[in-house]
Amino acid sequence: MLGRASCIKAARNIARPSRGCLSASVSRNRQHPIALPDVATVVAIALAELAVDRVHLLSRMKAVLALMLCSLTSCAGLQSSSPSRLVGEWRYTDKIQGCHYIFNRNGTFQGDVVYHGKMISRFTGRWSVDGDTLLYAYISDALDRIPAGATDRDKLLSVRREFFIIQAADGSERKYLRVR
Repeated sequence: MLGRASCIKAARNIARPSRGCLSASVSRNRQHPIALPDVATVVAIALAELAVDRVHLLSRMKAVLALMLCSLTSCAGLQSSSPSRLVGEWRYTDKIQGCHYIFNRNGTFQGDVVYHGKMISRFTGRWSVDGDTLLYAYISDALDRIPAGATDRDKLLSVRREFFIIQAADGSERKYLRVR
């Protein structure tokens, strides 16, 4: 395929033969005048290669844009999805319930849930963070509320030194405050 510069040069040569020939041929030889192509033909020839380049350019630009968006998306969520930011003791309370968690550095946790002033669950398990998701795998519950092997997940919306906010499976948001 010809490059853009070659197409433009070829189009110019069609429109204007080599030096001096056009005026001599047209003025001296009226029996066989040179037929000049119309402007649309010249433009079409010059831009023919550009149309192909635009297709490739657009596909390359889309690929670069997609790569940039993926890179930005991975940086845009949490300040740090490092599980170590959640290590510690946390408490959430509202008018109906209270939740208490202790996330240990070794990936284990323990906690309890109080509902209308009554303890309904005291549990242990393993925890981890996958992207913006806090994962729980329950090992035991002293009050038999949560079966061993049950799993749960909450979406981490924000993690700060003094608090973290989750979106629970039911869609509600809960802000846990650091106890220590």
